[in-house]
Formats: sequence, C-alpha cells, structure tokens
Amino acid sequence: MRIQPWFQAVFGASALMAASAATDLFAQSPTPYPMGAGGPPAYAAPRGNMGPGVPVNYEGMQYGPPPGQYGYGPPPGQYGGAQTPPQYPPGLDPTQMQPWPMVSPYQSANIGVDQTYNKNGLWFREVMYRKTDWTLSVEAIQTWYRDAGDAIIGSPYAPLRADTDQPNGVSPLLGSQFGEFATIPNFIPSIEAFFVADNRVFPIPFLDAGNAEYDDNAILFRPHGGAELVSPDGVWGIKGSAGYTTEDGSGVMFNGWWGNEARQVLHLGRDNYNGVPVTQNLTQRFDGLNLEPLGALPLNNGESPYPEFGPGSTAKFDVLYRAEFSTAASGANVAFYLPTMLQGDSVSVRPLWGARYLYIDEAFAFRGIDSGFTYDLDDEINPTGVPAVADYAQFEARLANRIKTHLAGPEVGVRFDIGNPQGAFHMAAESNFALVVNYEQGVMRGENIGDPLVDINAAFNNLTEPRMLAAGVDTRFEDRADNAHVSPVFHQTISADFDLFGGLPHLKKVHMLEDTRVRLGYTLMYAGKVARPLDSIEWRGFPQFSTISFSHENWWAHQFNAAIDWRF
Repeated sequence: MRIQPWFQAVFGASALMAASAATDLFAQSPTPYPMGAGGPPAYAAPRGNMGPGVPVNYEGMQYGPPPGQYGYGPPPGQYGGAQTPPQYPPGLDPTQMQPWPMVSPYQSANIGVDQTYNKNGLWFREVMYRKTDWTLSVEAIQTWYRDAGDAIIGSPYAPLRADTDQPNGVSPLLGSQFGEFATIPNFIPSIEAFFVADNRVFPIPFLDAGNAEYDDNAILFRPHGGAELVSPDGVWGIKGSAGYTTEDGSGVMFNGWWGNEARQVLHLGRDNYNGVPVTQNLTQRFDGLNLEPLGALPLNNGESPYPEFGPGSTAKFDVLYRAEFSTAASGANVAFYLPTMLQGDSVSVRPLWGARYLYIDEAFAFRGIDSGFTYDLDDEINPTGVPAVADYAQFEARLANRIKTHLAGPEVGVRFDIGNPQGAFHMAAESNFALVVNYEQGVMRGENIGDPLVDINAAFNNLTEPRMLAAGVDTRFEDRADNAHVSPVFHQTISADFDLFGGLPHLKKVHMLEDTRVRLGYTLMYAGKVARPLDSIEWRGFPQFSTISFSHENWWAHQFNAAIDWRF
C-alpha cells in the first residue's frame, strides 16, 4: 500500500519532535570557544587594545591593516568612534537576514510534497509542486420535492365497506337507514342486535330533506386525502459553489442553493360563474343543479351522535372543495477535504468533514364552501331540487397549517473521483451523512371548521340555527407550536464534467470561456423525522378548534443540475 503524504508528514513531525527533545543542538551560536590563548589553533584575538583584564572596546576596534597602508579601507577616522559602516539594503540588520523563502536550501521552494514509495517491488519518487486550483461555479437546478403524503384530510374516520357502502361492522342485512338494527335469531324472545361498529368518526354527512338521518346517496360525499392531490412538478432554482483544491487533494468548498416553491392542488367545484359569485339565490335559480357531492370533512368535536361510533360527525361541501400543498427549500454547506486517502491509476478517494444547513418550508391549506341546503340525490349525483328556504347560511371553511423546518449540524463524507479533473472527461460521486438539530415552527389559522348538519338534524341536536353560524359567534382560531429534536440527513451527488468549449471552433477563442468546464449532475437529499403540515393537524370541529400536533415523516427531494465551472 502506498504511504500517503499526510501520513508521512504526521509521522515525520513526530520523529523530529522526539529527536529534538533528546539532544541540544547549536548552529551559529555566540562564540563557543574562549578567545586568545585558550582558544583553538589559529583562533587568535583580533587586533586592538586587548589583553588579560582589559575591557574590549569593540566600537573603537579596527580590522585589517592600518588605514591606507595597502591602498584600501576607509580614510582614517571616517568610521571611527561609535560610527558603523553603511548597511545594504539600508535599514536592514544583517543579523536578521534569513534564507528565502525560509525553506531548506536542498529543496526547491515550489515543492509541496516529495515522497518515495514502493509499488509492486519498484521504488518511485513522487514530487508535487505547490498548486492551488480555485473553482467558481454557477448552476441551474431543477428540484422535485416529496409530495404531500397520504394523510387523511380530516379526522380519522370509520372505513366504508365495498359491498354495502356502509362502515365496517354494520350488517349488510340492515335496511336503508343505519338506525335500523337487525335482530339476533335463535333467541326467545329475539333481541335487538347492538354492537360497536367503530370508534372513529361516522363518515357519512347527515344530508336529508325529510326526517331521516341521512340520504341513501349521501355516501357520495367522500373524504379526501393527500394522495389525491396532483403530483408536484419540478421547480427551477439556482446553486453557487466556490472553493479551492491543493496539489494533494485537500481543499475547501462552499455550496449554497435555493429552490422555488412547488404546489399540489385538488380543486373540485367552482365558487363563481363568469365572475359572478355563487350564492344561495344563484343556487335556487339553478334549482341546485350547480351543486355536487364534492367532498366531506370528518371532524372530532367531542360529541357522539352515534354511540356506535367515535365522537364527531362529517361536514359536507357541495359548492367548492379545494386542498393545496406547497413546498420550498434551500440549503448550504461547507466541506473540508482531506488529502487523498487512496490513489489509483484513474480513481482517487478523499474523506471530508464539514457542516450542513437545510431549510424546508411546507404548508397545507383547505378551503371549502357549503351551500347551506339539504336535499336528496338522484343516481346521477345531482340534487333532486332544493327547498325555497335554506336550512342555514352558506359558509366558507378555511384552515392553513405551515411548518418551517431548520436542520443544521456537522457532517462527514467521502468523495470518489474517476479520471483527471483537468482531462477531457471526469466523473465524481460524493456521499455525505449528517446528524443535525431539527428545529420546527408551526403556525395554524382557520375559521368555520365544523358541521352544521348535526345541529339542525331532528334526530340529534335539532337546533333551528347551527351553533357555529349563530350571530356573534367567532369561529376563527390560531395555534402556534415549536419543537426540537435530532434528525439524520443524507446527501448523494453524482456528476460528470467535460471541456465543452475547448473543442468548439469559435467559443474556444472567447476569453471568458477559457479554463471553463460544463458539469451535469444529480443529487438525492433525504432528511428523517421531518414534521409535515398535513400529517400534523389535529382536526377538531366546532365547538372545539383544530390544533397543531407534530407528526414526523421522512422527507426527500431529487435535484438535477447543469453548471459552468470557472477554474483559475
């Protein structure tokens, strides 16, 4: 195995330190031998008034033959006394001079690494001249974020059977109304069956124009989920990089990127016709033909209309049902590359360490409009007509939940290079793993989240006016929450770069495109335990209010990039 430069340097420095601590060495120290007769042979004292017990007057001392005796030396008395000869360069004390550039005179000043190693029985000497390659890069990126997920829009509800379109646990022998219970045979006398069907919300709106609890076709008002939102498209962004690499592969690189916002939408119905808003008067003019079973919203309000099910009921929306999910993200990191760890003929491996920051901004918004009418539905899901007087006022329900996630912490990784980075074609792969602090901030706002149908239904609350829509009642709410924990973050990047402009006849002469390379790449970003806005809603119906309840899922994004690298 080849010994790498950084290992040689560490081992050599340790050996030199150990040797220097064991022996005192002198070089050009003050006079190590006594002057005069006690000194070594031919080491005589300089001429002057010197003798045993006589102080030495170095300033008045003259060296060489008497002035003018052999035609050289300063004139008598010109530099006598305390004067000193002129210095060159002026003002520089010769005792402070050092060899330039303060390296060994036996090694060239421009050599950064000089090592000898054995490979397959042969000895090689590798000399690396000092070199710093600076890189500046501007990239266009396109990012695909993870979708909204498959969470339910609303409280957990009792699932519906495919054969009866009724909640699980309800016998198919039941009549058209859920309130009718079958009798248990083989008992004398026969007794009415009673059992708990499900402890979740009953999912069918209490839609009825008469005295029944709900219309047979009210099951057409189905709850929706995040999986029904249209998949997000890729969004454009920008990325920048700057850093340097030295002759042994070590260096520093700074990266930062920003991605635009991606949206997913589920939009059913319409709230206007040619700019004219839908009102109850307009609905009556259409005789209800503008209404459709667009969606339902199961809500837990703490009250149980059916003891066989959990608390809460389901609101209907027949004018408009809209759900929207948005994601935006950005990030930055700094990577410190260590010297090459493994070097092959065309492959090199470098470890790295650094720090990473990732910002995720996600939001979920719901908007629904209920006409305020109850009616029967025909088999073509159209209302059979609406009454002359609405059962309650038309209302609009809104809820928006936004969560901002900040992830920051140290990371380690490894980089693989295939080919010469300065050659015609070069590939690289880099894997980074970080264990980061995850700080989450959530803000929720909404109004009119509730079910008026359960209030006006004669079988339940039997109120003239729903409590949520009563005069003077404020149904607006807001909730804020934050949380901190640890999350893993993983980045995998694969790229290929090549000298494109150097092979084109005209562009290769453009000064701005000299020493440039075109780079294409792909990056996978993964973060664990990220709070997602649709999953983090505790859906509550009036008289209760919805709150934030952080629920964590995995988050990821795919990123493609095209870059131009300037090297100098």
